[in-house]
Amino acid sequence: MDSKKIRSAFRDLANNPRRFSKKLRVRSRQAVRKPLERRRAMRRSTYGALNVEPVFAPEPYYRTPSREVLAPHAETLFYLTGQTLAHRFDLLGSGWVEVRHGMECAGLEGHRWGPPHPALTADDGGQWIEHRINSSNRGDARSLWSQIAQPYVPIDWQLDFKSGFRWPEKLWSQDIQFGSQPGVDVKVPWELARLHHLPQLALAHACLVQGLDPTPSFDAGSLRAEFRNQVLDFLAANPPGFGVNWACPMDVAIRAVNILVARDLFLSQGVRFDDDLERVLARSIADHGWHVVQHLEWYLGHRGNHYLSDIVGLLFIALYLERSPRIDAWLAFAIQELNGEIEFQFHREGSNAEGSTAYHRLCTELAIHGSSMLLSMPARRRAGAESADPGLGPHRPRLVGPLPAGSPLLSHVAAERLAGAGEFLAAVCKPNGQMLLVGDMDSGRLLKLDPRGTFMTLGEARSRYANLGVGGGGAADELYWDEDNTDASETIAASAALLGRGDTIDRLDPPSIAGACLATMIPVAPTVTAPVVMPSSGEEAGLSSAVALAATVGPDHRRETVIPLDFDPGSGLNGAAYAEFGLYVYRSPRLLMTFRCGPTEVFGFGAHLHNDQLGLTLSVDGVDRIVDPGNYIYTPIVQRRNEYRSVFAHFAPAIEGKEPSPLDGVFRHSGSGQGTCVAFGPTGVTGWHEGYGERVHRIVVFEASGIRIIDFTEGKLALAEPGPLGGDSFSRPVKFSPGYGKRFNEDERP
Repeated sequence: MDSKKIRSAFRDLANNPRRFSKKLRVRSRQAVRKPLERRRAMRRSTYGALNVEPVFAPEPYYRTPSREVLAPHAETLFYLTGQTLAHRFDLLGSGWVEVRHGMECAGLEGHRWGPPHPALTADDGGQWIEHRINSSNRGDARSLWSQIAQPYVPIDWQLDFKSGFRWPEKLWSQDIQFGSQPGVDVKVPWELARLHHLPQLALAHACLVQGLDPTPSFDAGSLRAEFRNQVLDFLAANPPGFGVNWACPMDVAIRAVNILVARDLFLSQGVRFDDDLERVLARSIADHGWHVVQHLEWYLGHRGNHYLSDIVGLLFIALYLERSPRIDAWLAFAIQELNGEIEFQFHREGSNAEGSTAYHRLCTELAIHGSSMLLSMPARRRAGAESADPGLGPHRPRLVGPLPAGSPLLSHVAAERLAGAGEFLAAVCKPNGQMLLVGDMDSGRLLKLDPRGTFMTLGEARSRYANLGVGGGGAADELYWDEDNTDASETIAASAALLGRGDTIDRLDPPSIAGACLATMIPVAPTVTAPVVMPSSGEEAGLSSAVALAATVGPDHRRETVIPLDFDPGSGLNGAAYAEFGLYVYRSPRLLMTFRCGPTEVFGFGAHLHNDQLGLTLSVDGVDRIVDPGNYIYTPIVQRRNEYRSVFAHFAPAIEGKEPSPLDGVFRHSGSGQGTCVAFGPTGVTGWHEGYGERVHRIVVFEASGIRIIDFTEGKLALAEPGPLGGDSFSRPVKFSPGYGKRFNEDERP
């Protein structure tokens, strides 16, 4: 055990002995079970773990939307499909690159692993797999590869195609090591292996058969063949439980959802795949379900988007596979846990407990698609959940019993939390659908049915993004699609579809494919009311008291900043207080502002929080004036990670050379510096925290011609200058990151 884990264990022992004892028992069981699982996986094939021949259920869920919905997206879908056919992917700041065996990688900020791994010649019979796959799985892997229609160039699924580091296919997934090599990012192969591009391929197929491309550069048959080939390629090169792409159950679950939704979209167009492929797909989906059940990311007292992804993926798997005693148990368990986790992971006000607007978007998307599947469940599947055998469900946590007869599939509490989640997401989005970032952003999604972004030239992209560099392949005038990772329109539309709010969907331009899919899926929307989040009363007295206190401190302990505006910011202003999240939101026809003041821990951790207490974000007339910087990356360069989490990267009061909460590890905070909001209302907001050992205050007052900000300390600490704040934006010491792995250049501003 390394020194960090030892320190963490002693912290847990001191802070919560009971939790430490339970964690120790779990670790002991894992230490016994892990060698047995490894030995079993090495001795026999891990394909077909259920020892039965699963088949797909006949019920469809996701249907291709109308021509009117698809038409505005057709150009982008055709562009993305062309890239998919060429095995070119732009993920987590990589830029569009062809991912293949033997490719040379650009590296990440000088960290470059090489020389490149040898290129390979993939023979039709799959002999090239022999030395790459563990011996017990070679026969099945060769059989899968032999079904691929040739010619076909395999994708290197195990490669971090940014740094050049590669994990071996034959290594058991639980032995995979990551997070310690400089510049290496395990999220890159994980993101590729989520297969988000497969549903987009099916949607492009629909555009093609509906004649939405007047001059097609590929035919519909080539798209069906590519879906077939890529799935077989992945399954052959990634035996269940082996290699990097089975190391994280969350990614396994998301991959299963994308395969299933892509297949559904093809079937809804009248496409029929051959029996061999259908058998392969059904067996693989069952393998995905078995793996998720065996490695659920459930932890007592703290869990988040990973476990929610596991549950939603398992729900999809159980509903798409035909009934059996085990599948019925999986379904009953997924129903139980989805309702419970929505209540556990979302506050009563609707916000998500992880303390990040981007992770709120991800968890809301997961919960909405999972809930939509519940509400569209046919009666015969409900009957299976009502007769499920708890002994066939997971062992930890356990299925407490079959689904009670007559009980709602989606509880009233869960439905209300989801209504609030949609309201919160809409509250932190600009009119164009872009989220104001608070906390971490890893660009994580369940599905990407709506392509949201911008076309530009490659030269323009290189000029905008530091992560793309200035060289590399491709001409400067080459067309470049830049996905907007901050656009939450698709999730807002999905939320509206779940709740039967067609007016919200109708207002979106372009229309939402996801919203249209869910609107046709859900027979009856739940009747719920989102929580009303209103400003607190008595803000005048609280603000006046804080201003009076600020007047008593000396100039070294007080900083005042004025943001001039050509309008009265208080005119038409509405406010919403999300105290459990720690975010206070102001909106008017011309202004969107957030004030961060609240928790600094998430279930005892600081996982996706930043040192942004009392920090502001501000958008005026749709233009960002003050923004959270994002987070750029996680484990590949921890120094960069902490630069983006630092108080100095945010427009928040700071003490020179100090952090209000120590940045202890990649996903930890000390939990110090929790904010307390004193007053919030139409005239302004104020709060304080004690992260530096004494109280630091911020007062924000709306005046007739601008916003006045007063920061002060009550003790001996002197405040640092907050950084230049002129007519354009707050000048940060780090480059703005609009998505994981992406950074603007110095001369670019959001």
